[in-house]
Amino acid sequence: MYDLAGTDENRRFSPYCWRIRMSLAHKDLAVDCQPWSFTASERRSNL
Repeated sequence: MYDLAGTDENRRFSPYCWRIRMSLAHKDLAVDCQPWSFTASERRSNL
């Protein structure tokens, strides 16, 4: 899952991604979150 991040990749701030992450954690499902910034223009296809 791509998660919006600022200049510090450890600080994620997307409220929609937080909801999804919390619901998956509630169901004990693992998810791989990748940081993504507003200025990133390349497409990632590694997932």
